Parts: sequence; C-alpha cells; structure tokens
Amino acid sequence: MIQGGITGSQVRMALCTAHYFHNHTSRASYATLRCRIELLNLEHQSYQSFLFICMASEPHATLLRSLRKRSGLTQKDIAQILGFRSEITVSRHERSLSVPSLFAALSYEIIFSEAISMQLKSLHREVEAKIEQHLTELEHALQQCDGKGRDARIIAKKLVFLNERRINKSNPIMP
Repeated sequence: MIQGGITGSQVRMALCTAHYFHNHTSRASYATLRCRIELLNLEHQSYQSFLFICMASEPHATLLRSLRKRSGLTQKDIAQILGFRSEITVSRHERSLSVPSLFAALSYEIIFSEAISMQLKSLHREVEAKIEQHLTELEHALQQCDGKGRDARIIAKKLVFLNERRINKSNPIMP
C-alpha cells in the first residue's frame, strides 16, 4: 500500500462485503454501501492515475536546470544542500526521469526563490487538469448517492465544498 492511498485488494474486499450485504440487508443499506465502494474505487483509481501522470510527464524540469545553472551551483552542490548522498537524484529531477519529493520540491523553491509551480509548469498543469477531472468525477459519484441521516449530511457537506471551490476558482479574489 502506498502512503495515503488504498490498495486494490481493499476495494475487492469492499466489493465482496457489498455482495454479502446485497443478499442479507435492505435495498437502501446496500445502495449506500455500494455508493461508498464506488467512492473507494474512484479514490484508488485516482491515486494510481495521479502517480502515472507524474511519472509520465513530458519534460517538466528544464527550468529547474536553468535556475541551477544560472545560480552557478552544481548538481553536487544542490545534492549536498538537500542532504542527498550523490547528485544522481538532482540529475533525475532535471531530466524529468523522476518527480521531486515534496521535500525536494520545497527545497528547490527555497533555494531558487521561485515557486515550485513555476519551476515545474507543465507538471503543475497536468496535475491540475487531472485533479479537476477527479473532483468532477467525485462530484458526480456523490450526486448519485442516496444516503440518509448522517450519510446525507456528509455527502451534502462534500457537495457544498465542491460547489464553493468551483465558484471561488471561477471568481478569484483580486489583490
């Protein structure tokens, strides 16, 4: 299991549980459970897609290399500053062979005084597009749920958040 994600076996186990409940509980309970499982499955697929898009990104770190070169620092210097054993990791980031960890990305931002989203523009655009797609999918899945009581309040809270987020995104606050 990847930290923060769910495994395919967890989704399969939830599906087996749903089939058991389908045969032994009311239709409403089964529908609510099935909705939760679909959301789990969506979360699992989204996480896998997110990892794939990060790794399959078109070259995204050319600015990172130019910032380093402009600063006069070598890959070895950057690696030493970040606490890496060698410059191989920095090289892999610059050549888009791997995506920087959160620690490395924030470190690059601090070192070069440039927002990481600016350093990795194409990766940022790809991740943003994928996240927006997954948020839309989540919203559609939530709209199909027919929860009652506490479940209905949780679903409504999520839908309100997604709606407010869309409104705020389309009407950014001007400084």
